Amino acid sequence: MNIPKVSVIIPVYNTEQWIGHCIESLLGQTFRDFELILVDDCSTDRSREVIASFHDERIRFYRNERNLGAAATRNRAIDLARGELLAQQDSDDYCTPDRLEKQVAFLDAHPEIDLCSTWYRMVDGAGHLLLNIQAPTGPDDLKVHTLFGSVLSTSGVMMRREKFLATGERYRKGMAEDFDLWNRLAFHLRFANIPEHLIYWVRWENQISTRLKHLQDESAKKVFAETFDRLNIPYTEQELELHTHMYLDRDFRFTRSDLRRHSRFLRTIFRAGCASGELNPLFLKRKIMGDYKQFHLKLYPHPLVSIQKRIFKLRLKHF
Repeated sequence: MNIPKVSVIIPVYNTEQWIGHCIESLLGQTFRDFELILVDDCSTDRSREVIASFHDERIRFYRNERNLGAAATRNRAIDLARGELLAQQDSDDYCTPDRLEKQVAFLDAHPEIDLCSTWYRMVDGAGHLLLNIQAPTGPDDLKVHTLFGSVLSTSGVMMRREKFLATGERYRKGMAEDFDLWNRLAFHLRFANIPEHLIYWVRWENQISTRLKHLQDESAKKVFAETFDRLNIPYTEQELELHTHMYLDRDFRFTRSDLRRHSRFLRTIFRAGCASGELNPLFLKRKIMGDYKQFHLKLYPHPLVSIQKRIFKLRLKHF
């Protein structure tokens, strides 16, 4: 039995409208040496029938005997993978024809990188562009960004399977299971993002992450707490709550009082983050200064923000 270079895993649950396009985007790849592992988590729609309509020897299709949830389904797919490289894609997303080719070439050319994802485009259910997402690209920068939000497109992740398995990390049950895993892996593996838009992230009305966003934000708050604990960054429950809203809630209308409290917490993050020895101080300072400016520009005129920023910069001390 030939072992493929890449194993692509796709967890499936009630995405009959999207799964066909997802599979087509992978079967049409310019890179051909891969297996496509689909694990259906007891879908109640026609997802299974759509998958069965594809006839390609690279497809391996499995179905859970009972509904296990996203984390356990992803873990089962990982256990079934055989390839040197492990790629992921959600069943409602799709990719450009050269996605796998470019990621394999990148990892072959950069042996120091263990995991790479890509920039991506957010589109609606009709394929209309909503946002172009351009995340940081280098490992030091990406590690810093774990303190402030998601740094990877899950549908764009490709990693060295043996390196990943050696960490002992797996998906854990929760609404933000991917964000949780990437934040833990950032302290074991070196990340990179390819600066090309190779993934289309589909946002649709009844999507679980959209419909249950309040639960997803609560899960993300726990991820932030665990990351802060790992780095010995002290925080109060109020600081953690505000930090989560500032970075993950696009509709959050913060006040000047909120901004002052969060600015103090950013100084705490900087001092403790530098002291941890885990984070690059230059990238951490750049991230915090950039966010400080953007937050303040929403509430203060530009000339005043320039003065505030200079004062804030003087208060950031690297011990």
